[in-house]
Amino acid sequence: MSGPAPSPERLSALRPLLAALSELKRTRVALGDPTGTFPSDRFRGAWAMLLEGHDPTAVALSETAAAVAAARLGAIDARVLSDAGLDEPSVADVLRRSIAHWADAIPDPLPTALAAAAGDLPLADEATAGRLEDLFDEETPGPFAETLDRLADAPCFDGRGSQADRSYLVAVSAVLLAPLYKADMGTVFLTALSQRLHHAYLPDAGPTGEAVLGEHREAILKTFTQRGLDALPRPLAEEVTEARDQASGDTPDGRCLRAAEASDGD
Repeated sequence: MSGPAPSPERLSALRPLLAALSELKRTRVALGDPTGTFPSDRFRGAWAMLLEGHDPTAVALSETAAAVAAARLGAIDARVLSDAGLDEPSVADVLRRSIAHWADAIPDPLPTALAAAAGDLPLADEATAGRLEDLFDEETPGPFAETLDRLADAPCFDGRGSQADRSYLVAVSAVLLAPLYKADMGTVFLTALSQRLHHAYLPDAGPTGEAVLGEHREAILKTFTQRGLDALPRPLAEEVTEARDQASGDTPDGRCLRAAEASDGD
């Protein structure tokens, strides 16, 4: 069920955008955490929307629109533009203008879908900031808030950002690659966001380090992944598990995810 491979030309056209997204690990923003990087902050925001029951495909498009806009604008996001006095249509126009810079590289039907999602970002980001404040309330933090904090603090073994950074960037890269692989955007986005849950509890030793775990590796990964899933409300945990199952193996979703993982470099 692997299906035909995307043309090298279409993959090559996306590489400059994927490289620009990787650079966002060095960009600071203030959606919810003024000390956080763009991807780690948006990672928290995406989960906040999912915890409130938003559709994964809608969240995937919203977050990918924000990320693609940031690939040109950096930390000048919807909230910064609103704070400068721009009204919602003007904010959306600026974000769409940044997304349009990449329109020739982005596969259909995403250019139109991302432009539409950008129009909702001014209100969506304001609402997400409120969700994040509730989620990370110091007096009564939810059980999944600790998991998200751990992922934001946990470094990748190669030093290229945190586990939250990488999870988010792979997720939006997977959405951008999804039309080329005929993958489901919501499925690959949700799977990528959750793919590193075990690293909230297991330090990242890289492939060679994990190889030393030998016959114990799979059981250890399963234990810590389940610990992260158990911190989620049951309906969302089941949705995440189903997405991960659908994206396993040599399927369009699985191949899309592997390509997204490989695309996130420095």
